[in-house]
Amino acid sequence: AHVHPKAKLHGSDWEENAAEGALQNLQAVGLRGRTFQHDVRMPHDDRYDLIVRNTPHGVRLKKRASFTRFAREFLDTAYTSLPPRGRIALLVLRRRGWVDVAGNTFALEDEITVQRKNGPQHLLLFRRA
Repeated sequence: AHVHPKAKLHGSDWEENAAEGALQNLQAVGLRGRTFQHDVRMPHDDRYDLIVRNTPHGVRLKKRASFTRFAREFLDTAYTSLPPRGRIALLVLRRRGWVDVAGNTFALEDEITVQRKNGPQHLLLFRRA
């Protein structure tokens, strides 16, 4: 928003407290936006040019939850929420799973890997195909 002052910032989380915390984070750095409780795998009417996502790293996915199913549901919803050539930025621990699931729907455009104390994290930038 500092780079694009007319940008409208929206944030969501499936936990209400996390959505409220995201709004406080926006306000703490002088940004305005809207946050709400929502499961990003569920369809909605809003449209975005860029979706930024800090994905669950397995902790919040239940033990028996399928990563592939979770990722596919998210990407399917994101696809309908983005214009042609819209983008998704994902912060992930394992890049391969996301790249594999993205398939022909999203093209990997860029990647940054950061070495952290607990191992590497990847920032993946996908473009809607």
